Formats: sequence, structure tokens, C-alpha cells
Amino acid sequence: MIGPVITPFGKMAQNEERWRGYLRRMASGDRQGLAQLYDETSSVIYGLALRMVEDPSSAADIALDVYQQVWSSPKNVEDASSVLGALTALTRRRALGQHHNGEKPQTIATPLPAPESILGRERALVIRALALLEPAQREAIELAFFSGMKDVELGQALGVSPQVIRARISAGMRKLNEALKLVSSTEGNA
Repeated sequence: MIGPVITPFGKMAQNEERWRGYLRRMASGDRQGLAQLYDETSSVIYGLALRMVEDPSSAADIALDVYQQVWSSPKNVEDASSVLGALTALTRRRALGQHHNGEKPQTIATPLPAPESILGRERALVIRALALLEPAQREAIELAFFSGMKDVELGQALGVSPQVIRARISAGMRKLNEALKLVSSTEGNA
């Protein structure tokens, strides 16, 4: 396992595009696309699952379920606004299902809900507001939320100190709050 390919500033967009390429290859039956996506993202997915269920075996099962879901419906993940975001959302759903039911969730090839159906208008507003942030702030906030990494881990992944990560997230959250007010008010006037 190579681990996540998360590098400083602007590189996340390059990772996302490469991951979308793997998903397109998977859609045509190329198993190597799945292997490459797995190699580059599985440590984040497994780490998130482990944090949520606190059992290595269950976390491995959840990660396997996530990649089986992706293999059966790669187009759904490719169409998401963020590949890593879609993978972590699938992981959270699987882990929460296992946590609440006390059993392994079933792997069902269901499409991801359309963005507007997940959280409706609020989700669309957050996406628009995130787009207004500086890339470094957006990347830190998205990774902190989707991966569940702590500031030290984020700093290591992005090649900066934990203090820089905390500053980016803090400043980004203030800007996000302002941006949410802005996009909310402009949507209300539309």
C-alpha cells in the first residue's frame, strides 16, 4: 500500500483528476484502475474507518466494502464533486451503519445520491461558499472534515506545520462563515 497522495497546495486537484481517470478506467472494466485508486487512497479510507469503529478487522471490512462499491459503480464516484470526499462519505456511512447496527453493513451497489438530495439547499450553499476560499484553506478544511485527520497528521500530509494547518482552518472557517452569508443572501435574492 503506497498511502494517500496528498501534497501541498493545489496538488489535491491533480490527485482528484488522476483518481477520476482511474474511475473512468474502472468503468470500462480495468481492474488496474481500482488497484491504483486503492493504493493512493486506502490509508485515508482505512484510517477513517478505524477511527470510527476502533477495530482493525471491522475497519478493513469497511474499507473493502467501500472499494467494492466503487468497483460496482465507479461513475457515481467520478461524478461527485470530490473523489476523496465521495470515498470518505461512503466510509462514514458504512462505519455508522456498522456502529449503529453492531454488524457488518451489506455491500449494495447503490448510486450515490445526487448532491442536492444529500443535504439539499444547505449543501449546495456550502459547496458554493467553499469555492470562494483560498485553495490552501479549502484543502485543509476539506481534508480535516472528510479524512478525520488531526492537525499533526494534516501537517505531515500537506508538508506544513500543525500550527500552519490550525491557522489555515481557523482563517478558512471565518471566511467560510462570511462566504456562507454571502451566497445565502445572493441565493435569497435570486
